[in-house]
Amino acid sequence: MSFKLQDELMHATSRDQVAGVYWASRDIDPAFLGNHHFFIFMYKDEEQAKRVTGRWDGWHVRYRREVNDAGLAVYFTTVGVGTDSSDNIKYKFNPESDIWAINEIAKESNTDALSPDKDLQAVRLSPDVSSHNIPSYEDLMNALLGRIFNFNKNREMGNTITYHLFTQNCSAGVNTVLSTLGFPDAYREQMGEFSGIDMAEESIVGAELYSMAYVGNKHSLELHATGCEYVSRMSSSNKVNFTSIFDALDRGYNGCAYCMKQFDTDRREEPQKLFKLHLIGLACNETEDWSGADSAYLRVNGIRVWGPVRMNNGDAKVLTDVPPIEFTDVARISLFDKDSGTSIVHESVSLDEDDSLGKVSIPGSLAGQGEKSCVFNNDGAHYLLIYKVVEYDVNTGEAVPGTTYQLFLESLKCHETEDFTGADETYMRANNVIVWGPKSMNDGNTRDLTGLDPLGFQGSVRLDLYDKDGDMPSDDDDHLGHFLVTPAVNGQGTQSYTFDGDGARYVLKYHVGEQSPVTEPADYRLKLISLTCHETEDSTGADETYLHVDRVLKWGPRSMNDGNTKSLAGIEPIRFQNSVRLDLYDQDSGSWYDSDDHIDKVIISTGDSGRGTKECKFKGDGASYTLKYEVLS
Repeated sequence: MSFKLQDELMHATSRDQVAGVYWASRDIDPAFLGNHHFFIFMYKDEEQAKRVTGRWDGWHVRYRREVNDAGLAVYFTTVGVGTDSSDNIKYKFNPESDIWAINEIAKESNTDALSPDKDLQAVRLSPDVSSHNIPSYEDLMNALLGRIFNFNKNREMGNTITYHLFTQNCSAGVNTVLSTLGFPDAYREQMGEFSGIDMAEESIVGAELYSMAYVGNKHSLELHATGCEYVSRMSSSNKVNFTSIFDALDRGYNGCAYCMKQFDTDRREEPQKLFKLHLIGLACNETEDWSGADSAYLRVNGIRVWGPVRMNNGDAKVLTDVPPIEFTDVARISLFDKDSGTSIVHESVSLDEDDSLGKVSIPGSLAGQGEKSCVFNNDGAHYLLIYKVVEYDVNTGEAVPGTTYQLFLESLKCHETEDFTGADETYMRANNVIVWGPKSMNDGNTRDLTGLDPLGFQGSVRLDLYDKDGDMPSDDDDHLGHFLVTPAVNGQGTQSYTFDGDGARYVLKYHVGEQSPVTEPADYRLKLISLTCHETEDSTGADETYLHVDRVLKWGPRSMNDGNTKSLAGIEPIRFQNSVRLDLYDQDSGSWYDSDDHIDKVIISTGDSGRGTKECKFKGDGASYTLKYEVLS
């Protein structure tokens, strides 16, 4: 007899008891019209959840958390058929109705007497039934995701299946994936039978779309889908064929920036700041429902993180068991009162929508300021939420200390280039921001880096060294290595690190010092007056010019040609203490082959204070501009 999740989840005391892959169904809203089919991955622990979803991180696969009546936290992901804007089948992760269905069977209190239940049914699949070699549940999870990725990738390339409620639907989508993985017909017929109305659970739709061939370039280690235009440009001697994404990725291949951007780890931008929102408590001073208790729940950045929980006037709930929620800029918190939720027409038109009790935006700048509070008071309700924001290091995942340190780069010496045919075009990133280069370097060359601004940090700085190659997706820049600089070497003098990736060998010298506190700094203001173009960077016409002040956009882009002058008088004077950095750019198309041109940088210091109107020049890439400014004290 098959293991049924709905019979076990509420009282389970061990994640091993419920871990596995499930063929699941729930009611289509409104109730009694049929079953919606999907997969549930129940992970044996959070480490497995991170491992599986992390492997597919570029594809935005995530996991969710639920706590059952026994106090057990379980971690899971759901995936099933949805539709795109053209009504074609597309697989989607963690739709809200699937999450509600699991929520309802986890706790007795989560089933509202006034709301129709989702009636989740879920039977655990056995990997060993497959004719393929699938030794474990984790292998089955990755095998399913691999097939589903192929299907979605085919859809992106124009190979589509139109959704049909009765024949080409969610049930057929689950059945077809399992069929391509060698699960026998009789087994799938047995596992796909649920109470209620099932349609097309024995149908096969577009089985050929769940497989896909990939071509790797053994020279550049770039991986392409077969339909990518850059495969035709590749030398036959460099082509390596794959039928599995991870066969290639495990051998060191990287996704093409054009056709496999989900797995293009070379160019994936990482956040420069990482914050976590810690929820502490929620107090109800007045409910929204005048006739009784609210069923309150919280969303952060669109994802439900707590509830629904019954709350009445005077109730307070402790939220410290909610895992801290990661965000990079702003956490947008919404409080709702759950109503019946009954809806019609493919779950898009609600008869009784949940009531929004308010929205609050929490910026990362509140990190380190201790406990804060915010109020939700829409629809006559009044709730008080207590929370705090903590900054975490993007490289280590640890909470950052209060002390600020400075990284001083001293020199970089090339002992052996990566390019065997000549010099490298070397550049360095700090926490994924270019801080130096590209500069031409050959064997024996040393570059003095002491003129660079020190890099302030609290947790760590990740330094990556690259050799810039062409801008074609099949010829990404070569990564020569990376390492973390931490406060552990503070005050220990000059340190060194050797980058030796791809056959290259570079030695970096650096040191770390503690940033001295600034006591009552003088307050200066930079007043920008005008910008004149003497010669554009674009040989074919006008530049699209813009200006950064301390790496923040302050003006532009504006079209400028030879002889043009633009007034900057409308820009508020910019406050600074010691010096301020200005960078002038020409905006290009923004595509991978034509990035914006950095014309030049200028440092303006307090020494210009009180000296009236001053000028500075930006010259680079054949362009010439003059900026007029004044420093006010």
